[in-house]
This record gives sequence, structure tokens and C-alpha cells, in this order.
Amino acid sequence: MGAQKADPSKPNHDPEAYESEGPVSDVALDAYRIGRYPVTVTEYRRFLESGGYADPLHWTAGGPGRRQAPQRWEEQLPFPNRPVVGVSWYEALAYCRWAGGSLPSEAEWERAARGTEGRRFPWGTDPPNTRCNYDCNIGHPTPVGIYPLGTTPEGVHDLAGNVWEWTRSLWGTDWNKPGLKYPYDASDGREDLEAAESVARVLRGGEFGSNAWYVRCTCRNGHVPLDHGWSIGFRVVVCP
Repeated sequence: MGAQKADPSKPNHDPEAYESEGPVSDVALDAYRIGRYPVTVTEYRRFLESGGYADPLHWTAGGPGRRQAPQRWEEQLPFPNRPVVGVSWYEALAYCRWAGGSLPSEAEWERAARGTEGRRFPWGTDPPNTRCNYDCNIGHPTPVGIYPLGTTPEGVHDLAGNVWEWTRSLWGTDWNKPGLKYPYDASDGREDLEAAESVARVLRGGEFGSNAWYVRCTCRNGHVPLDHGWSIGFRVVVCP
């Protein structure tokens, strides 16, 4: 995972990587399945209409009762195949639980994007160009799966650009949780789903307004879990 700035001697090093993306490390993961696409407006609508917002079984502390729908929900309904956006981390996790899964850890997300060979972008090393929705070329999220050239060799779509994707992992810098460091280590508490709402969660993948630097596989971002920006979505992971 990741790459550390100014150390080209390391395997899979990305010379443009920021310090928070490193150092390069190997991570052992259990088997899992990750959504081929980000969760769409249509899929999220089923959760909402099933009473998912009112069922406490789906929600972790700090989540239920805050809102009754994603931000600007009525504006999203005419675009059923776009990724749902305007969802807080709590809303994203509640949907995943309702669907029988969870949010991916950032290690699971990065494994899906980079593969075992350490790809710079989900598709390989070529620049983004027409492979994803980025750099404000369109200016809003696009329907999932319409950039086939940006698909991973394993068949996962839209891991670069379009919308940032929530993970279940804590951001892991000192200003969030003292002592929680990168590289990824699931035993250090970064998968704590009940952490305080002031502690940021990791976002991955970049979004429609991001430049090429932000859609690299190792790029990391963080927001507090109550954030629900117009460019933040998510996908589901299921462990056998």
C-alpha cells in the first residue's frame, strides 16, 4: 500500500506521492468482494423507501435521527444511475449494513484499485485522459460504468474520479487520533466503527473536479463522518 515521498528506491514507488501515502508496505487481507460500481441513486432509494433511516439496527452511534435523506436528494432522483452523493459516513455505513455488507477498509479499497502489481491508476500507468470523470471536464457526477477504459483488469469500475468514496477506516494522522499512524494496520484501532464523530474517516478515489494527482490509487483524503458533500459517495464490500 501507499508510497512515500522522495524514496524512489522502494518498490511500487510513486514519485508524486505525498508523505501521508507511505511508507510502502505489504498488507495481508482476508477474502472479500467489492461492489463493481459505486452505489447508485436507484439502489439508495430502495434503502430509503424500505424504512432504512428509521431502523436503528443499521446505524452506529451518532448516525440515526440526523437527517431523513441524502443532501439535495430531490435533485438526485432524475439521475437514477449516477452514484448517490451527499451522504455522510453514517448514512453510507447504514446502507451497507442494510445490504448485508460494510464499507471497505482503505486497504480493501486500495487492493481493488491497485491490484497485486501496484498500479498507479486503476487501469494501469497511462494518464487519465478519457478513462474517468475528472478535472471538471463535465462538472458533475456521471452514470456509473460509462468509462470502460478506466475499469480495473478485475472488472471494477469508477475507482478513479466521479465521486470520492467513503471507507470505514480512520484517517490515521496525529491531529485526528494521536498514535494512529500510516501504514495501514487493522490492529491499531483504525477500524473502530464507534469512534467519535470528530475523528475523520478516509476517502479514496478523487472526484469529478479532481486533477490527475488526486485520482491516483494511493491518494488519501479525510473528512469527519458527518460531512456529506456533493462529490462524496461509496461502494459496498462483503466478506464471505
